Amino acid sequence: MNQYNNLTHRFVTYAIFVFCVALVSGCGTYGKIKPSREVTTAFTSFEVKKDHKYYMTGSDMYPDAIIAIDEKYTLTSKFWKEIEPEKLPDLVKQMNEKTPESLPKLYGYNILDNEGNDIGDWYSFVDETVIKVDGNKVTVYTPDIGGFEPGGDPDPATAGGGDGGGS
Repeated sequence: MNQYNNLTHRFVTYAIFVFCVALVSGCGTYGKIKPSREVTTAFTSFEVKKDHKYYMTGSDMYPDAIIAIDEKYTLTSKFWKEIEPEKLPDLVKQMNEKTPESLPKLYGYNILDNEGNDIGDWYSFVDETVIKVDGNKVTVYTPDIGGFEPGGDPDPATAGGGDGGGS
């Protein structure tokens, strides 16, 4: 009977190991954002990177964030709207006008993959997000603004952020 229990224990341990490896390998890898004065300057001086696509989230008038993703990657998040680069100056100006003094200043960040490679830029008053990279597909979660609507009062019913998810 002891030999049977030992064999069962090994099988269960092996099965759990295989399940965990399969689970982790199917999840992609996670990147991060890193503060960058250069990215901040690029956005505030309306510099457009020709090899990047631009996206925004939030209000069409007062975005919560703008990102620029290297064209080598496909953005899979469904809550970002692609924008034409020529709209960047107006959007950045409007973001700056409507960000109240009670919030952190707008700042630029490099979007990095799990190996530290630069795959894009992030511009927002929110300084954290989730970046998921799977091959050439990248998911960028929208910023969690905690119910704040630029130019308005915090409202839990309109809380933004969360899973930028997508397919």
